[in-house]
Amino acid sequence: MKEVSARIDCIRSAISWIGSCNPRFREFGRHYTLNGLQHQRFQTDMPVRWNSTYLMLQNCLDYDTTITGFFNMKLTEIGSSQTQAQALTSDDWYVARVFDEILKIYYNTIVTLSGVYYPTSSQTIHQIVEMSEVLNSYHEDTILGIAVVAMETKLKKYWYTIPFLYALGLIVDHRGNYLV
Repeated sequence: MKEVSARIDCIRSAISWIGSCNPRFREFGRHYTLNGLQHQRFQTDMPVRWNSTYLMLQNCLDYDTTITGFFNMKLTEIGSSQTQAQALTSDDWYVARVFDEILKIYYNTIVTLSGVYYPTSSQTIHQIVEMSEVLNSYHEDTILGIAVVAMETKLKKYWYTIPFLYALGLIVDHRGNYLV
């Protein structure tokens, strides 16, 4: 998990560094315009809230080359001794894309199962299976494998034994079209 956290922290710090100073943000806007993109302010992240990390990644993943180019260019202009350690790489963005896909499943599950005006018990098993499938698809990943195993262990800890109520909700749900 530390590998994932370190790479997401690099992106988080780049986004906050770009948006923290108005002259720098205006210069980034000019950099945007030169690349034919529409200028926008990125959503900042609060590391203690996983959904804000997901929303930040959703907001900035399409602009990875522009952010990387501008941020790394500014790092070389500053010329610090830690420039290599702070520079954004394609591996950082790869981890961010995969982690965003995993967080998307969690986010959609939370949104679906937090419904107040519709029954949610029939959707619980579907959401758990979907989360398990996504996590299982990244078991062999060299960078994210350990983090995915930790996430899957936590998922199994809470959902290995599914309460009968959710199974009953799934069976009774008329939208399922299940053959028994």
